[in-house]
Amino acid sequence: VCPGGDWWAYKFSGVSSVNIIFDDGAGKQTANLTNVTTTTYFDLNTQLTYIPDVNAPIGRLTASPITGAAPLTVNFDATASSGCTVLGYFWNFGDSTYLQSGLNGKATETYRKPGTYYMNVIVQDQNNNRDTVKQTIVVTANAVNSMTLHLKPAATWTNKPPYLYYWASVPATATDAWPGVAMTSEANGWYKYTITGDTCTSLIFNNNSSPQTANLTHCGDGWYDGTIPAWVSNPLPVKLINFSGELTDKKVKLNWTVAEETNLKGYSIESSANGELFNPIGFVAANEQPDNKIYGYSDRPERNGIWYYRLKIMNNNGSFSYSNVIALNVIGIGSVVVYPNPIKDLLYIQNSLLNDGKYTARISDMMGKEILRKDVYISINQTSSVNINKHIPTGSYLLQLINQEGNAVQSQIVQISQ
Repeated sequence: VCPGGDWWAYKFSGVSSVNIIFDDGAGKQTANLTNVTTTTYFDLNTQLTYIPDVNAPIGRLTASPITGAAPLTVNFDATASSGCTVLGYFWNFGDSTYLQSGLNGKATETYRKPGTYYMNVIVQDQNNNRDTVKQTIVVTANAVNSMTLHLKPAATWTNKPPYLYYWASVPATATDAWPGVAMTSEANGWYKYTITGDTCTSLIFNNNSSPQTANLTHCGDGWYDGTIPAWVSNPLPVKLINFSGELTDKKVKLNWTVAEETNLKGYSIESSANGELFNPIGFVAANEQPDNKIYGYSDRPERNGIWYYRLKIMNNNGSFSYSNVIALNVIGIGSVVVYPNPIKDLLYIQNSLLNDGKYTARISDMMGKEILRKDVYISINQTSSVNINKHIPTGSYLLQLINQEGNAVQSQIVQISQ
């Protein structure tokens, strides 16, 4: 039908009914297709009940690998896509990262945090016809051995922080030169350091060389009280048994179970859209029950996608420590609807997802060139409008809503018709 397209046509003259076999001239063929009496479209052996757009592009995508431990680098290839004109590509990697690669049908993305990511690529021809291909990427946690060693220095150790020197570790991790590595303050005069990759080691705690402990050995997490001196059981103000989350009733429900709370102020809940920069979103005071205690907190993220959560465990003396980080794939909590599409002069944004505030509406062409940028105030469960420049040529564009931190919280393809 057109060069580079997937459809082929043949016209019969002077007949009212035919039996057909399509073949490739090399032994591959369809079934016998009988009693064809009118203009008909076949997808291999299937007779279509509708008239397809034979000029529209057909997207094809391969991804490798599609699962693995974080950080996972995935190579995407959509060059097998077909169309009647030159094709352009717009990538949504599912981790709040987007790419307009122009005529380049290949892309690479590194997923740095565990989670399930739903990516897609839009394949578009020069006549603004397009097809969308989707792929799910599953990133697992990178399971590695580790051990965390804790120290409460003797009162005579005046240099802070103390240091940990270790050697002959198992399996085998190189240490720094004497006096070793600085430890991190955690709570009630205790310090910690995590050795990644090992489960057992020989060690010396020291006060930046002197004084120091005797030569010690330990396997797994351990607490050494230098005021005794001896290895002891976990003396920290709280024991975090479990921290988990789930999506319920269009909200994120966080739950954590603790035991042995002592001199504890409470729990600051922190969230992150990228797993690296965390912000506090709430606080739950400690109850200091002698038995196991279950706490909960609900959050409504500002957009769908992968969100990360952790607890900042705060003690009355001002010290604190962090929980493990959990990742949740948030879907269905609300929506941002942009209409009409095609857009002529006014763009309306109907919002039931984003928090109240000032956003930037950014419109760019499929090659990534910015065409329009305007500020707009968006409120929850309200509709806002943006005036569109009448001099923008008719065509397909990428619309992004950008929050005050500079992150794109909504992206979609729109048509502008002038």
